[in-house]
Order: sequence, then structure tokens, then C-alpha cells
Amino acid sequence: MSLTLYSRAMLWIGASLAAVTALSTYLAIQERRADLTEILHARLQEASSQQAIAVSDALWKLNKEGTEIVLQGLARDPDFLAVRVLDETGRVFASVGTNDIPTTLTERSEAPIVLTDGDSERRIGTLELYFSHSRLEAIQRDFLWEASQLGLLQLVAVLLATALALRAVIKPLEAITDRMLTLASGDLTSPIAFKDRPDQVGNIARAVQVFAREMDARRQTTLQLELAQQHLERRIEERTRDLRESEERFRDLFQNSPLAKWVYSVKTLRFLEVNDAAILEYGYSRQEFHSMTLKDIRPPEDIERLDQWLQRPENERLHAKDWRHLCKDGKISDVEIFLRDIEFGGEPARLAEIIDVTARKEAERQTQRIFETSQDVILVTDSHGTFLQVSPSSAMVLGYQPEEMTGHPGDDFIFPEDLESTREEMQAARSASVARQFKCRYVHKDGQIVSLLWKTVWSEPDRRYFFIGRDMTEYERTADQLRQAQKMEAVGQLTGGVAHDFNNILMVIMANVEALEEDQKLDPEAIDRIRGIDKASQRATDLTRQLLAFSRKQALRPQRTNINDLVVATGKLLRRTLGEQIEIECILADDLWDADIDRAQLDSALVNLSINARDAMPEGGRLLIETGNATLDEDYIAREAETAVGDYVRLTVTDTGKGIPPSLLDRVFEPFFTTKAAGKGTGLGLSMVYGFVKQSKGHIKIYSEVGRGTSIKLYLPRSVGQEEQPATRQGPPMSRGNERIFIVEDDAQVRGAVVRQLQSLGYVTSEAPDGEAGLAAFEAASQPYDLLLTDVIMPGPINGRALADEVKRRWPTTKVVFMSGYTEDAIIHHGRLDAGVLLLNKPFRKNDLAQIIRNALDGSGDPGH
Repeated sequence: MSLTLYSRAMLWIGASLAAVTALSTYLAIQERRADLTEILHARLQEASSQQAIAVSDALWKLNKEGTEIVLQGLARDPDFLAVRVLDETGRVFASVGTNDIPTTLTERSEAPIVLTDGDSERRIGTLELYFSHSRLEAIQRDFLWEASQLGLLQLVAVLLATALALRAVIKPLEAITDRMLTLASGDLTSPIAFKDRPDQVGNIARAVQVFAREMDARRQTTLQLELAQQHLERRIEERTRDLRESEERFRDLFQNSPLAKWVYSVKTLRFLEVNDAAILEYGYSRQEFHSMTLKDIRPPEDIERLDQWLQRPENERLHAKDWRHLCKDGKISDVEIFLRDIEFGGEPARLAEIIDVTARKEAERQTQRIFETSQDVILVTDSHGTFLQVSPSSAMVLGYQPEEMTGHPGDDFIFPEDLESTREEMQAARSASVARQFKCRYVHKDGQIVSLLWKTVWSEPDRRYFFIGRDMTEYERTADQLRQAQKMEAVGQLTGGVAHDFNNILMVIMANVEALEEDQKLDPEAIDRIRGIDKASQRATDLTRQLLAFSRKQALRPQRTNINDLVVATGKLLRRTLGEQIEIECILADDLWDADIDRAQLDSALVNLSINARDAMPEGGRLLIETGNATLDEDYIAREAETAVGDYVRLTVTDTGKGIPPSLLDRVFEPFFTTKAAGKGTGLGLSMVYGFVKQSKGHIKIYSEVGRGTSIKLYLPRSVGQEEQPATRQGPPMSRGNERIFIVEDDAQVRGAVVRQLQSLGYVTSEAPDGEAGLAAFEAASQPYDLLLTDVIMPGPINGRALADEVKRRWPTTKVVFMSGYTEDAIIHHGRLDAGVLLLNKPFRKNDLAQIIRNALDGSGDPGH
């Protein structure tokens, strides 16, 4: 290979040098030739010009011989082949030299022959000189030979120098080439076989050696890398297997997760994968999901918020709370999203885990609504009892806005006497970790005491107390009212029973007194004593009627009544009764509604209230009677027990007396309770008014302030029917008759007294002790009785109403009159006497008995007794 490279180099260099030598020789010859030609032309031009002047005179004189002599002088120059002179017409005038002149190896030069005459010149002919190239060719041949010899010497010298130079370069290069071949074969340690040189070849050799050492180091590195690669390949294989198993586990967890999960592209937000739970929850198919982006599952109003969220830093987007997702059916769900950066299909993606918190959010909203709308006070405190959260209901219950309590300790608001017990309850709740219930009083912003029933629990994770407090103030007041009402009801039942028995006794006494008064044989002193008994009996009768009014066992006869008219009529009596030291003022509403009440009972109630007012003003004062319309709404009813929503006529009696202490207000309606001195009152006046109002389905309210007076308001039901005219009594005061009357009364003394009264009036009587005996007597009678007079309340299965109903059913022509010591639901409903029922209240007088019996028999049906 070295010979080939060397030979090729020598041949290429030799050929190059030969070409260069030949070219340089040719260029030198051409340059020499040009120089000679230029010299020859110069000589021709100079000779032509000089000889033209010389022959001009001879030519002008047409002296041919003289002309030829001049020409022969020129022809003696060996370089000139011929010389000719041409006349003005171009004909040869004279010539010297060769007549047959070659045209290829000669050159011609001509010069004009001019005759000068003063300032003018005239051309009279032409001088032609012909020059031969033969001499020039000989000179060129000599030059070519010399140049060739010199070029050959130069070529040999250059080739010899080139051969030596090439050998000096090629040999080291061959050694370097051999070294490179050994490098290629793997020998990285053998040196290059030549001496070190300080030239470029030496540089190349040293570079090769450095390269060999670097290659050796790299081979060692490669060996290490190969070992590392083998180890890495094993690791990759293991990791790939683990990754494949992990991916399978991930896919199983992803697809089988009960939570909705998906993977989306970070760049495009497009869904890359979704699990079955997401498909089930959102209603989209897998293909539909793959054609959608995150924005497609957001409600339109949330898109702007999503765009803003996407602009946030990456680390702030891995947990997204309070998002809403739009399902295919239009349902919007509240969700929380947990994100994790992953790579999916070679691109950055995120795995999203979605937790549906719709139910929790709704529960939170409901809890917040409860917190904001609850009428109970809801408090959250720290472990020391400092308020952290206060519900808006605090303003209604305690008078403080939430912000006025937040940040303050509860001790600032708790009634001082309840501080210690409250701390104990809080400690107990914290120790037991169970809810505790206790009562604690707070101080209202206006200074009033508010009773609250608290339920509290301690949360150890939150380090918080949670309190719910219910305002028990109204409840306790209502409970007190209920207890009072129940007590009044119990007392009423007791007094009603007492009045019933007492009325029966009074009936016997009064009937016998009347019989004695009719006895003409008695002396005047006995008559006076009997009348004293009669007056005492009447007072006892009034007392029992007051007891019955309180117990609501009296029979009311309500009528449509204008209370203004009743106040005016009663006012005349009051002015005489109360005396001049009491100033009476009436303020009567112009558009007052009519009330549906028992006129006589209301008149009695007004008198009782006025007398009580007078007694409260022993030194005189002012009595104000007012009327007006009132509508009691649900808010008022919520505060007052035993009252119905509706329209009422209000009657108010106010005095300027000494007032009633607050501790006694709850007892003023109790029977026999009085603040008057002994012997100044029975304590039944207000209880009678209370019973009458309640029985009339009304409402009574008392307001009093010690030292300023008392105001009692009666709310009586508004009338909605037509105005009733009172029935006129018919017949003389002591009507008599001869009809057959059957009397049923369980009390033998009462029954005997009534029988005697009827017999004295001319009636034929029969009697029985109970309903069963009475019905049997009716069945045994040959003809029906004209009238049945029966007690209402009797022992046995048949009471007075049942007996009357059976008699009327079987003997329709028989009239019925009831008598009773106190009424019951048998003939009274809602405090009113049933329609068409005639009733005598025990004790009654003979005249009342005669009149109602006569009215019943005659068909007038006046129930006014």
C-alpha cells in the first residue's frame, strides 16, 4: 500500500511538474517571440518612415534610378526581403529584392511618401518593406532548446526533492497507519515505530498515542458501562415487571374504585381515561367522556372560576374544594377533587379522585340554616368558655347581636348566681364526653333575667364546647299559667260539686220558707224570722251562683249584645253604688262590634269589677271603663294560654288604686282569695268574672302596678249572628194549672218540696227517684203525662237528659223542663244551653217554677230562668 501511495504521489507530482514546466516554457517562448516581433515592427516602422522621406524627392521627380539607389541601401539589411515604392495610383514605381514574396512567413510595413510644401503636405506614394520570419524562427528554436534543457533539469531536481520529501512524510504516516490498524484490532498499548519529531507528523503521532490512551480508558469505561448496562437491563426488566404489575393493580384499583376517577391531559384538559364509577355517576359513556374536556362537566356559570383556577401555581391545584359538576341529566353535584401528577401515554396528565359531597354540603347548608334561623341560642366556645360563634337568635333571646358576644367570656352574660353551677356542668360534660342538660339563667341586655335550658357537649378533636339553649322563660311562665289554670279547674270542680249539694239544701230551705210565708196562721214575729231565713237563703243562693260562675257550671244564655249600651245602663247604677268620691269615666268606641255574651252575667261581672276597683281606692280615685275592638293574632296567642285566634270586643276596667303586688297577681282569680280585711269580701268577685269570661270562650288579662293602679281587660267573642230580642214573659206571676206533671229527682227532700209547690199550684203530680223508675212509670201510665220535670244529674244509667230524650221519642206531646243545682254537658255545650231546652236553676222560687211550667205547657218556651 505504501508503494501504491508513494507511486501515485510521485506520478501525480511528476505529471504536475512536467505540465508546469511545459507551460512555463511555452509561455517563455511566446513572450520571447512577442518581444522579437515588437522589436522587428519597431525597426520596420522606423526604417519605413526614414526611407519614405529619402525617396520622396526622387519619386516626385520620377527619378526611378535615384529611387532604386535608395532602395538598394535598405535591401542590404538581411532582415528585409524586398523594398518597393508605389506611386499615387498604387503601381510599383521601383523595387529591390525578391519579386516573389511569400505571404505566410513574412510581415509587411508601409509608410506614406509625403511632399511638403510650406505648411501643406501631399501624399505622392507609398514605401513598402517586407520582413522574413526565418531568422525569428531560428532565434526561437535556439531559445526553445535552451529552455527545454533548463526545464528538464528543474523537473529532475524537483522530482528528486519531492521523492525525498514524500519519503520523509509517507514513512511516518505508514507507521501511524499501522498503529491505527492495531488500534482497530484492539491493541491500545503498542507505541508507534518511529522516532519522535517536533513537526506536524510528530504532532499527529503524539495525537494518535493520546487517542490510543483515551481509547484504552474509554474501553475500560465501556467495559464498566457494559457491566452497568447489563445490571441496568436486569433492573429495567425487574422494574418493568414490577411496573406492569403495578399498572395492573392501579388499573384494578382505578376501575373498581367506588369513587369516580379519571385521568385528563394537563395541556388540553381532555379526558384520557375514566372509571366505571364516573360513568355511572355522571351518566356519560366512555366514548362521550373521551370527546369531552374538564369544562364540559362544569355548569356554565362556573367556567370563569375554572379558568382562574387553571392560572394558579401547580402546587396550589392538587386539592380542589367546593367545585360543582354537571351530570348528563342536568343534575349538579357538589364535589371535592384530589389530584396527582402522572404520565399517561407519554404526556403529562393528572389523576383525579372525585368525592361527591352533595349530601354533606346540603347537611352543612341545613346546619347553617338551622344556625341562622333557629330560635334556640346556639353557641360555640373554647375550652375556657369564650364565645367563638353565636347564632343570630341571640338578638331575640338575649338582646345582644352575635358580634357583641363573640370574643367575650360567657361569665359576662351568665346570671351571677348560676356561674358556679354552669362551670360544674361544663367540667362534667368535658370529663364524661357526653351531652349534658342543665338550666342556666342569663342576663338580658335590658337587664331582665332569661331562663335557658342548655344542652352542651365537649368535642375533644375540636377542643370546643357546643351549646344549644332554649328560652324557657315563656315556657315556665306558660307552665305556671297552666298550673294555675289546672288549679283553678280543680277548685272549680270542687266548688261546683259543693254548689250542687248546697243548692239542693237551699232548695229545700227556700221552698219550705215560701210555704211558711203563705201560712196565714203564723204571728208577725214568726213571719219576720221566716223572712230573715229567706234573706239568708237568698244570700247563700248568690254565693253558690258565684261559685258556679267560677267553676263554669252555670248555664249561659248568650245574646248578641252592644256592650256600649250595657256600660251606659250599668254606669247609672254604678254612680249610685260607688259614691261621689269615685270619678267614673267611660271611653266608648264608636264602631264597636257586638259581642255574643250572657247580658246578665256581663252586667254582674262589670259591677263586681267596679266594686273591687272602689275598694282599691278607699280615699277616692278615678274609675275608667273603656270599650274597643281587638284582634288576637297568633303572636299574642303564643304568649297566652287558653285563647283562640279571632276578633274580640275588649272591655277594660282601670282604677288608680293601690295596685296588687306581683307576687299575688297569679292568685287573684282563686275563689275565696282576697286582699281585703276580714269581713270585707268573700273573695269570689274576680273568680266569678274569670269563670264567666272563660265559659264565654273569652280571655281575661290583669295588669297592676303597686301605687299606680290596676287594669283588667275582658276579651269577649265578637258576635257573628243576628241580634236576638229577649223573649217576653207570659202569664201572671203565679200561673196555675191542672195538668199532669211527672217529677224525677234523686234527692227526696228536694223532690218533696217541688211536688208540694206544684200541688199548691193545682197540678196533678207523680214522682220517681231516678231515670229508670221514671221511665217505668211513664210506660205504666194509662195516658201520657203533660209534662216531665226532671233533675239533670242523677245516679244510675239514665240521667235527666237521657230520660227526656226517650220520653220525647216515645211520647212526643209530653213537654220537658229540666232543673239542676249546676249544669253539665248533658244540656249545655260550649257553655251555652242547648236550643229549645227549658232549665230551672236550683234553688228556685215557686213563682219561677209556676212561670216556666206554664210557659212550657202553653208552648211559649221561654228559657230565661
